[in-house]
Amino acid sequence: SCFYLENESAGNESFVFSSVACGGTFDVMHSGHKKLLTCAASCCQADGILTVGVTADEMLRHKNYSDEIGSSQQRAESVKSFLTFIFPSLKTRVLVISDPFGPPAYEPAYDAIICSNETIAGAKAINDKRLEKGFEP
Repeated sequence: SCFYLENESAGNESFVFSSVACGGTFDVMHSGHKKLLTCAASCCQADGILTVGVTADEMLRHKNYSDEIGSSQQRAESVKSFLTFIFPSLKTRVLVISDPFGPPAYEPAYDAIICSNETIAGAKAINDKRLEKGFEP
């Protein structure tokens, strides 16, 4: 199932999961990134885990202004710092990914992928990969 959390009707429902994933370049930690990460963290159960995939440097070589984007390690640290600041007790796993799918395409445990309007096609592609492997989308 897919839920669009910004939909007005979604405000009356509670979306809480044990294993949540999201991903992105996180080139500069701007309000959109903070909103995505806050939403993803808010969807985690108290004893759950949030996995964040940060796009590897080699995947950004053809992106506009790639020479102005910080290293994958710098970007991952920025994500970790933000998550620790807003949800200090949340268990997180921030890792650099070198393909467009990340762990949810290869590990069955995920029960939610949080994405933005810009990345919804990627989330659907991940769910297609999950279905191919017999995982729940």
